[in-house]
Amino acid sequence: MKKYLLTFVLAVVIFAALTYFTVDDKRPVDGPYYVGFPLAFYIKYSEMTSPSPTSSADMSITKYWFLILDILFAILLSAIALKIFRFGQGKKSRK
Repeated sequence: MKKYLLTFVLAVVIFAALTYFTVDDKRPVDGPYYVGFPLAFYIKYSEMTSPSPTSSADMSITKYWFLILDILFAILLSAIALKIFRFGQGKKSRK
């Protein structure tokens, strides 16, 4: 149980850090705003895009499958990080 809780907490931290540090905001120069790594799950366009959006609903796009894949990527990274950490701890205790 402790292993799964630690993996979950580490996955949340990794997901938040990857999302925060990889935000690509080009709206001040009439570009889009991308959120998500490795896949952009939220995109918001500025008003000066070509071709211009036909409605305000077209200004932002949320891709839920990409969000799920980003979360799974964070879980995978956290599991790998914990395996490497535990493998290193095991080598230290054998010396």
